[in-house]
Parts: sequence; structure tokens; C-alpha cells
Amino acid sequence: MGCCASVKVSPVDNSAETHKINNEFADRSNKGRSKPEEKFSEQNIEQNDKTQIQTESQEDDEETLTTDEVIPHNSSNISSDLVAQTEEDDLLQTYDRDRTDSFEQDKHLQHSIEKSQTSNQSTENRSGILENETTTQREETGEENLISSYEDLRKINRDEEVLSETVSVNKDEGNKTQNETQEDDEESLANKEVIPNDSSSATLDLVSKTENVPNTEIKKNTEHGEENNESFKENKGGFHRNRSTCTFAPEEVKTSIATLADYLLKPANSDSKKARVIFIWIADNIRYNTEGYFSGQYGGTDAESVLLSGTSVCSGYANLFEALCTIAGLPVKVISGFSKGFGYSPEDKFTPMKKTDHAWNAVRIDGHWRFVECTWGAGFLDKNNSFQKKLEPFYFFTEPKHFINAHFPWNPEEEGFSNSWQLLENPISLETYHKALKLEHSAMMWNVFPLTHKEGIVQAHEEIVIEIEDKNEFLCGTTSKIYDMKTGLSCNEFIFLRQEKSGLFSISIRPPSNGKYELIIYGKVDRTENTYQSLMTYLIRFSDVSKKFSPYPENNGQMWGMDLEAFDNGFLKKDNNRVPVKIISEDGFVDMTFATTQNVPTLAKIIPATKKLPWSKEKYSLVTTTHTSLNIKACFPNMDLYKLELMCKRVDGDDDLYHDMACFLIECTKPADPCPGYPKAYPRAQTYGSKLIEPLSAQLPANTTVTCRFQSPLVVKAMVAKISMTQNKDEWSGTVTTPSCGAAFYISGNIDGGNSYSRLYEFEII
Repeated sequence: MGCCASVKVSPVDNSAETHKINNEFADRSNKGRSKPEEKFSEQNIEQNDKTQIQTESQEDDEETLTTDEVIPHNSSNISSDLVAQTEEDDLLQTYDRDRTDSFEQDKHLQHSIEKSQTSNQSTENRSGILENETTTQREETGEENLISSYEDLRKINRDEEVLSETVSVNKDEGNKTQNETQEDDEESLANKEVIPNDSSSATLDLVSKTENVPNTEIKKNTEHGEENNESFKENKGGFHRNRSTCTFAPEEVKTSIATLADYLLKPANSDSKKARVIFIWIADNIRYNTEGYFSGQYGGTDAESVLLSGTSVCSGYANLFEALCTIAGLPVKVISGFSKGFGYSPEDKFTPMKKTDHAWNAVRIDGHWRFVECTWGAGFLDKNNSFQKKLEPFYFFTEPKHFINAHFPWNPEEEGFSNSWQLLENPISLETYHKALKLEHSAMMWNVFPLTHKEGIVQAHEEIVIEIEDKNEFLCGTTSKIYDMKTGLSCNEFIFLRQEKSGLFSISIRPPSNGKYELIIYGKVDRTENTYQSLMTYLIRFSDVSKKFSPYPENNGQMWGMDLEAFDNGFLKKDNNRVPVKIISEDGFVDMTFATTQNVPTLAKIIPATKKLPWSKEKYSLVTTTHTSLNIKACFPNMDLYKLELMCKRVDGDDDLYHDMACFLIECTKPADPCPGYPKAYPRAQTYGSKLIEPLSAQLPANTTVTCRFQSPLVVKAMVAKISMTQNKDEWSGTVTTPSCGAAFYISGNIDGGNSYSRLYEFEII
């Protein structure tokens, strides 16, 4: 039998990278191409760089107007794992809520288990018994309990941080290659994140089946239910406390299963605590036999051998857990079957003739069977295929509807084995298991599921749209990456990720060409973190593509629309303040206004998908800010797709840096004609709440009479080309003759009545 552990790759990093600038934005670097030698399961993904700009204070000098220069600013890159931050025991409390049920049926099941443990014969068929159990009798608590415990989940000590299956940013690397698929009869070592599955025409749907298992109303049972509930209430601090006790068990107690069990079980006053301390000790003290796995020489996998060697593969983990639980008096079962772990490929179909590749346990606690996965709970493979110990509480008492996503029990010699040991009210078939999209444990914890395309392999001939539901709106950010599986090159310019409704994310994928592509979707729930965890992975087969699709403007797989930070930075969060993520311009212009609670200093630029701009990207937009609104005007010189990007200062920040706050997709179906661009607006224009009325063209003809007008509630004196302007309430106007070609031409203002003026707008004389 093969064997699977868990694989971990580095996190997607969202830390900022800055660029030197001289009076304008620096273009974002386009480093999204991956190096071919990188493996798919260990890809380094380039993060959407966060450009930051610092402005220099204006020097006041009589009739000498000093430009607010942009000072380059450097910030270090930060890469840290996104971890579920809580007391590990609180996570367990989520899984271990009390449930009451019919114990008569469980007695029959228990008798069957005891019989299998005392004889060398196969376990008798439990199908008829388990199929009559209700969902309440054998499921862990549902997503609603994960919600209630989630805030606690995020407080875990970083020294106790649990495994997060994530991908990492590397701004100088990006190409990836696919991990080599393990042989069918080998023991897969790690729970691979990259899990595509066949999905052309679904008949049965594992995602929806496991997602919607009903949560039956719990009957309060004084003898069993309250005791069960109380035992898991005591889990608070349990993983932390028990882990210290278990990890540092004296060497003399490790000489035999019996002495170790006696030591571990002394402080445990309930069945759930007994199972927990056993799980923790195994996870912290038994290392995965990586060398044995790759060589095929696993060594002894019986419980005594595993204890003495301190290393094993999955069957050894399961056997040791079984032996310790048996001494503890806990009904326990070693279950073998198929898993979606290291080396798993959705194109290698699971069949009844295929050898099983993994083993895990089920233990009976307070009348209910619960899954325990010691191997995947013990650690992960790093990018060098070296096993790293890392306790993952998700795999202790995992809910059956989640466990079935990557574990399928199988024993062809025992009738009804598969259906019985799924512990589901409606067991699924091996075919359904094979086709189903594999969800990472982060997705299941956060209640994130696909609404469309619920199988892992997608067949398509044209652009497709995948919708992802964030049921509890835990996600504060998402990102996605797509790779050509033949070349390993990233194709992020062909994906369009956005959120236009609360709790719903959409991803449009255009076919770069015929071929196979890997789409990975990431998310995070902590806005203070720079890293994203993998949620799910699709394999997309594009074939018979009838036309050539244009790419989207480069956004490096990041989400389009308003960043959540914008709503903490002066933007009003209300429905009528939401601008569509995609806007169609039929005349080459857009005019967008946002309601704000204060003046939000903002910079804007446009980035075309395919065409080149004759001027700088910033010249095609004009920003006007007041204490109640932010207005963006933009023009587009060509028919193309454009990204309109907004960067704002943080209103409560202690720096002068500009941070990404929003980006919008503009489809220009008819270019602006003419399209001269907009005048340069200096930061003081926004500080003074100025609004330019005319002229709005960046270029003015030489030696021509022009009228200049702007509004500002703060300006008390104004000049255009050193000629005083006339005030009418908060509007200033002046008519002058433009200078010769190439000469400077400014509108400037003063707010203190002195003789110094700040530049507000600059025009080019042609």
C-alpha cells in the first residue's frame, strides 16, 4: 500500500516593492514569468507590486513655485506564512461539539470492531449499520460552528502555528514545472496543493454533496451529550498544554507502547482528551520516513517498530495510533484507501483494480466515530522533499464531509467497507471521488466553495467564468495564477478576477491557445498578513479554440475592483458608491466619482493591454479630491482594454506613501479623438480641494488667448502665468496669452495670504 503525508510550499507574499520615480509613477515591473526549472507544487508567484511614493514638502518662495517632487522610497520584502491564528484547542472545539444519537446502532458497530481487532479475519460488513445512522450521529459540527470559533482561530501562538498549504512569491523567479507523478503502488508522501480533477460533464457532484450534508438538530442528552460538550469546552488551551506534556515525554516511557500510553493518559479525564494527547504525541514525535518512501524500503510499520525508530510511513502512523488507543480503551480502526496527496494527478484515474495508497484512523468518542489523520497532521514536505514537522489540528476529528474530499476508504475484500467508513449519510462512489475538485483545508475551514465547475478538470473551447462562493465572507483578499503546463510559463494576463457582489468571486479565463493550463486560486482572511493560502486548483483543457483572444491588462492575477483597505481609508462603503469593476467606454472617456468621508490624496494611471501609449500613463487621467468626493477623469487613445489604477495615501498613516486601493477594467470601443491627455495636477491641488474647470487639455497652443478657471474652498490668492486671477466665491478665473512653445505655464494658488504660491496645474505649450 502506498502512503500519503502532507506537502507544503511557501506562501504567496503580498509585501510591497518600491521603485524609484522622478515626478511620476514608476511603472510596475512585469516579472510574472516563471523559470522552467521550478516545480508546479513549489512555484514562486510574483506578487502585484505595491508602488509607494513619497512627496517632498514645497519650499515657499516669492513667485518661485516649487514642485512637490516625488522621492523614491524603498521597503523590504516580507514573506511570512499565513497561519490559522488561534488556540489549536479552539479549532478542536469547533469539531467536537456534543451530539446525541441512537447508541443502540453504535453498539452493533462496536461489536463488529471488537471482533475485527481480536481476529485475523476481515471486519464484517458495517454497511447496513452505518447507513441507518443519521448525519448527526457521525458528522462533526458544520460550517456554522467554524464561524463562531474563527475569531479565536486567528489567535494561535506563532510557535504553535499550524501547517498552511500555500505558495510563495519570488520576484525574480516564476516559471514552474510539474511535480513528477508517483507510481500507483508507491506511497504518496504529501497532500499536494495542485489538485486538478476531471470535470467536463458532471453527473454526480462531490463538492455539492459534501458541502450540503444536513446538520441534524442535536438532542440534549444529560448522560452523554452534556458530558461530550463539556469535554470539548475544556479544549481551550488543550492543544497548547497537552502538546508541552506530550512532546517532552521522558525517554524512559518510550520503551514500550504500554509505558508510553500510561504516561500520556494519566492527565486525560475523557475519551476525547485521550485521543487528543495520543494524536499530539505522534504528530510531534514521529517523523515521516521520507527516505524510505522514495526508496520503497519503509521498514517496520508495526506499532512497536514505529515507536522504537521514531519514523514511519502512513501505515505506521495509523498502527501506532491504533495501539495507543486500544490500551486507552478507545474503539479504533485502521482504514486504508485512496488519497489525493503527493504525486496525485486527476488524470490518473482511481479504479477498483488500483492499489490503495494511504492509511488513517477512525476512533469512537462518546458514541461517535471520528476521523484522525496522524500522517498529514504531523507535517509536510518542503520544496526539497524534506519532511518538516508541523502540527495541523485540522486533521484531528475532521468532519466526514471534509475528509471525503481527499480520503476514500477502500477494501475490495470487504463488502460495504467504502460506504460504511465514509461516515456520510449519502456515501459517494469512487468515480465521483475521482472527478471531484480537491479543496484545500483552508477552503473548507473558511467555507469557500465553487458555485460552478465543481470538478477539477475543465474542458473548454472559449472563455470561461468560474464563480467561487465565500459563504461566510471570511476572505479579505483573493488572488489567482495560471500556468501553461507544457512550458511552465505564467499566463496571468488571461485571467480577470473580481468581486462584484458580497461573498461572490468571479474569474474569467481566456484561452491563450490550445493546451492544458493550471489555475490556482488563493485567499487570505487576515488583512495584516501579506500571504495567501491555496484554496483550490483547476486543470483547464482548452481545445478547438476558434479565435485568438486578446489578453487583459497585466494585473498579475490580483483581484480587480476596490480593495477592502479603501473603505478604511476614506471611501464610503455603500452600494451606490460601488463602481462596476468593468466599464465600457464608447467615446474614449470615463468619469468616475466616489463618495468619501475626507480628502483622500490619490494618484491614477492607465495601463493598456496591447497598445503602446505615446505619453506617460499618468497623463491620461485627472484626479480631483474634496472632503466628500473623489473624481477620476480618464481618456483612452486607442481601442483596447485598459487598467485604470488608483493609488492613495493612507489617511491615518504616518508616511507620504501611495498604496494600491483600486483598479478597474476599461474596455474602450472607440478612442477619444482628439486625446491630448490632462494637465499635470500637483499634490497641492488635492490638498487645497481644487477642481480644474478649464482648460482640461494637457497641451495648449503657443501665443494664444486662453481662459483658465478652477475652484477651491481654501485658496485666497491665485495666479496663471504670473498673472493674478479673479475670485468669484470659491471659483478663480483668468484670461491670458500663452507663452512661446516649450515655455512653462502654470496655475498656482496661495492659502495664507502671503506672497508664496504653490503650483496646482501645469500645461504643455506646443
